[in-house]
Amino acid sequence: MTAKPMPEILVSIKLAALERRVRFLKWVGLIAVLVLLGAVGYLLLRPAVGAKTFALADEQGNLRALFDVHEGQPRVRFLDDRGTAWASLRANESNRALELVDASGATRLALVASEKQAGLVASEATSKGGVTLGVREGTPGLVLLDSAGTIAAAFKAALDQLAETPDADPFTLLFPAHRPKPP
Repeated sequence: MTAKPMPEILVSIKLAALERRVRFLKWVGLIAVLVLLGAVGYLLLRPAVGAKTFALADEQGNLRALFDVHEGQPRVRFLDDRGTAWASLRANESNRALELVDASGATRLALVASEKQAGLVASEATSKGGVTLGVREGTPGLVLLDSAGTIAAAFKAALDQLAETPDADPFTLLFPAHRPKPP
């Protein structure tokens, strides 16, 4: 006849096996938590998206907008059906600009801003003529260019003249050659 193990020994053996299993599961849990923390840290610390150029296309696959870095500065360009830029938004350390471009690629309208000046520049398609309206260091001004690109007229604020003659016509203060002749 074989002897039966004593119940205390059986309980000790089962308890030791259970303790080994708990230690193993603690290590597995610790490793799982470390892997999870590493994955979360990687997702939080990596760049969200990395590329040199982002391109947006329409339903037919034609490029319609580009977001890139040009000469170290960010730039957004909007493209027409042929892929030609018709608008550009750019910024650098000293100024920001929004430019509207014609079909030949020439800038026709530009809105420029910097710390000390802001302005709107419009130019004609068939010549070098144009208009610049802006504020530089707190002083508003207007510059008119003829078809050759030569300054035809330039005006700074006439506020001091307006203050002296409050009933004066601002047009005649800016364009004194066009003052109406008395009757």
